[in-house]
This record gives sequence, structure tokens and C-alpha cells, in this order.
Amino acid sequence: MRFKKALQLRDNSVYALRSTFRRALNTNPSHALLLNDLCDIRKTLSGCPQWVRAYYDGYQSALFAVQEQHIEFCSKLTDQSLVSHNSSSPRYYQKMGHSPADICNKVDVIETGQYWIKSDRPYFVSEGLS
Repeated sequence: MRFKKALQLRDNSVYALRSTFRRALNTNPSHALLLNDLCDIRKTLSGCPQWVRAYYDGYQSALFAVQEQHIEFCSKLTDQSLVSHNSSSPRYYQKMGHSPADICNKVDVIETGQYWIKSDRPYFVSEGLS
């Protein structure tokens, strides 16, 4: 593969990667949906030199790190969402009148996992807490 073609594929994949993460901040997809989109982009790099794939992988890692600012760990109760790892959040479980034992013993907890902060949509959620 020619160097110029490799640079063009690298730049196109990074553009698609940035667009995917930008769209994710607006649409708040699940982790699985986001990974499907990223795999489709990564497939376009098959046959490229290793340094192109490494550049893409590093860029993707950096964007995942930025995205973490928009996700928080929550426990969903029957009537509210509680944040357990951010004491400055208004939904912090102790500010909402719950004890750590309530969360650990899964009293009224429907599901736990990572949620998008602004929309409260699930990002990566555990299944079957009963």
C-alpha cells in the first residue's frame, strides 16, 4: 500500500471515529451499539500498515477517556436513580436518604451499571439482579 493511500485511510477513519463519538454524546447509545459502529470503522483498516491501525487505536482510546466524563455509575431503584461514586451529584445515594447497605443488599434495586449523565439512558448495565 502506498504511503499516501495509508494516510488517506488513516484520516478518513479518524474522521469517522470522531463523528461516531460526537453522535454518541447526542444520542447516548449503549456500549454494544457504540462498539458495533467502531468495529465497522476498524474493518476499513484491514490491509493497512500496522502504524495506521495503531494510530486509530490510540485515537479511539483517547476518545473513550473523554467520553467517561459523560457517564456515571448508578443504581436504579423502583422510583429513582442513585449515584454511588460521585458525592457532588444531587442524586448521590446518601443525599437521597439511602445507606450503603441499601445498595449492597439490593433493596429495591432494579439494575446497576453505567448510565449517560444527562439523559439517564443505559450505557453498560448488568442484567438479572434478582
